[in-house]
Amino acid sequence: MKKAYAYTYSFLSFLMPKLELGLIKNIILFGSVTRDEFDKNSDIDLFIEIYDSSKEGIVKNFVDSALTQFTKSNVYKEWKLRGISNAISCMVGALNEQSDLKRSIISNGVIFYGKYSEPIKGNNYTLFNIETISEKNKRYRVFRKLFGRKEKGKIIKKGLVEGLGGKQISTRTFILPLEQTPIILKLLKKEKTNYSIIEINTD
Repeated sequence: MKKAYAYTYSFLSFLMPKLELGLIKNIILFGSVTRDEFDKNSDIDLFIEIYDSSKEGIVKNFVDSALTQFTKSNVYKEWKLRGISNAISCMVGALNEQSDLKRSIISNGVIFYGKYSEPIKGNNYTLFNIETISEKNKRYRVFRKLFGRKEKGKIIKKGLVEGLGGKQISTRTFILPLEQTPIILKLLKKEKTNYSIIEINTD
């Protein structure tokens, strides 16, 4: 199940730029993954809750575009080599208009973005996406500080992300416990590196 969560985080990194527009209220994982019934044939079900129902078409286009980018990316190819290429099914709408689904989400839902008003237990994390660093020396310096150094596939020196209990998801995306976020923010500010983040709540 942990791999399914990480796979979902990878997809969400492609949707992150659109989250800043303020149209999406919550992104909630539900279905077989959260019920511990997930297998290689399962879809990964996400509910994209929006503030304004009139914007549903716009958000659906954002989601479809992110899915297309994700499935054409090297990140997706890496997951496929690891045996995970499950279809991601996204529903977009107002949760209050989905009474049966709402009950299911309250029972088993996992919030990946946003703050749902009803209690769903979980742990807090921050998902970081580092913007492209064009300057080669700066890119090497920042990534080595964050992710450490490897030679011939072996870790020579651990990076700050791993040291803080985090995990690298893709080349420029990583997740770590919320309480460790200020340490990373301090580094990125010092290095004058642009980034985007979302707060995640998960079991």
